[in-house]
Amino acid sequence: MASQSGDRAVPGHTRPDPIPAVDPQFISNILESSGDPRYEFWKLLVRAISYSALIHRFADKAQTSFTGKPLPDGSNLDTRTFIPGGGVETNGSIPLQQMFGYYREWLTWLHYKELVRLYITKNRRHATTGIDDTRITKELAEHLVHDTRLQENIQAMRVVEREGTFDHRGDLTWVYDWRRGVHDGINAMQLASQEAVWQGRDIEDAIHEAWEKIPTEVKLLTILIEEEEIFESSSRIKHVEDTLVDKRIFILSDKSVAWLTYAYAQGLREGYVDRVSEYVAYISKSSRDIYDFRLLRDWGYGRPWKKLYYIIETKEKPTLSDAIRNLTKLFASSKLSNDLIGVHPIDKADLPEEELCVICQSEFESKEMMLKTWCDHNFHPGCIFESWDTEYKFDWICPLCRHSPGELRDRVTFDAEKKDFKGDADELFAEENRLEYAWHWETEHPYEEIPARFSVAVVRNARLTNERDNRERDQRGALPGL
Repeated sequence: MASQSGDRAVPGHTRPDPIPAVDPQFISNILESSGDPRYEFWKLLVRAISYSALIHRFADKAQTSFTGKPLPDGSNLDTRTFIPGGGVETNGSIPLQQMFGYYREWLTWLHYKELVRLYITKNRRHATTGIDDTRITKELAEHLVHDTRLQENIQAMRVVEREGTFDHRGDLTWVYDWRRGVHDGINAMQLASQEAVWQGRDIEDAIHEAWEKIPTEVKLLTILIEEEEIFESSSRIKHVEDTLVDKRIFILSDKSVAWLTYAYAQGLREGYVDRVSEYVAYISKSSRDIYDFRLLRDWGYGRPWKKLYYIIETKEKPTLSDAIRNLTKLFASSKLSNDLIGVHPIDKADLPEEELCVICQSEFESKEMMLKTWCDHNFHPGCIFESWDTEYKFDWICPLCRHSPGELRDRVTFDAEKKDFKGDADELFAEENRLEYAWHWETEHPYEEIPARFSVAVVRNARLTNERDNRERDQRGALPGL
């Protein structure tokens, strides 16, 4: 992205942030307006104000510098190496080491086999059930959500944005140009709207004329970060740490479900699921807004994929094609430049002829997202996640070449209470069908763990048995019992 003159500072030198403020009233008017389809383009630019501020903060030299891959025990996240002849070379930081501790506790919590623990005392006449929900009320709500390592980083982010003092990394000055372009564009749109009122012109036409003058690279970066936010937000609805929530978080263990009637187990789960979902979504969103968390998780251990791409048709659009090439060069200038934006642009013309998603057998079309795995195979994100979300898959395996980037619990050394049971789904379902009476396991072995391969059958058969019992009670005229 071309450098700008005037208050453009020499890269690497500390200076107050010169980016001009935008009028909040004009911003509010844009966000609240509708009717003219062009407002959607303008709203895109308005939303980029906060996105660009976040990425701009990530470009500060004060942020942690780390090279290499984090070790499972986190021992290389704050190291000092003495250089012959004097000096010390630093890799990592204390905040990064602290964030590792938080991430390890987060993964430990996600690997609990049950969040609500039941204590069942049986005698000849009845059974008494006790409930321990401290893993939700204490560990999640009071500790992980309000952990000082998370909250202090969030507060530090706000302080940096308020004080507006940056010392840019030399390879990330393009971030400043982008943010400045966003603010300049919005201010130009506001000025155009004011002039239109004085001149008696159509206000929307004047605003759009100003919008069209914004550099193509600024608008393209804005689209990319918007697509990234849409992807991450939609993913958080059903996933946590890129794993289907229903495969990762268990309110009750399989054995507890088998002990209880299906109706009572469902009621107990529903009493906690909204609260847990709210807290998990908060952690997923807030932690990713912290540089050290992204440096550790997204850019260190890595996500299950190599990169996300937004496909753009540039036929007869040379300016757009040039913008894609320019951004591609900027992203390739350093690892952090490549990592900073999660979605990169790709010209549809640069895709191999008849490139297909091997799952749906459809071509990648313009304005679609394409996910490239670590083994360099391309899929629609929805298609590959449908494969990854299969019940017995936990290693994000490529359905084409069977390569796997590893499992979530392989990243960090911690005590995983729940072991992820993996296998071929067809074989496992066939085996479950043969375990028609697997629910007898609890009767015959009341104090033993249910083998992982029995768990699905136990829950299924417990539900069917209790539904049958309820039907029989209804037929006898009695109220359904719990």
